[in-house]
Amino acid sequence: MIKRLAVLPSSSQFIKPAEPLLVSVKEAARLLGLESQSIRRLARRGDLRYKKISSTKWLINYKSVEVYASKLVSA
Repeated sequence: MIKRLAVLPSSSQFIKPAEPLLVSVKEAARLLGLESQSIRRLARRGDLRYKKISSTKWLINYKSVEVYASKLVSA
């Protein structure tokens, strides 16, 4: 019986994102022109997706920042 091994694509076949996937609260605040506290409030409310690394370190999903910014512009 012949076993087949899974073949991973070469590194050149992986798609690399043009922008970072996660940004700091400070960077999200800079991008949106808001205070860091407002970014955390938006994240807790569900307007921005985030990952809580520790009690003081949050990373904000960059795409959710883009989506929120587009809502501000179209409003």
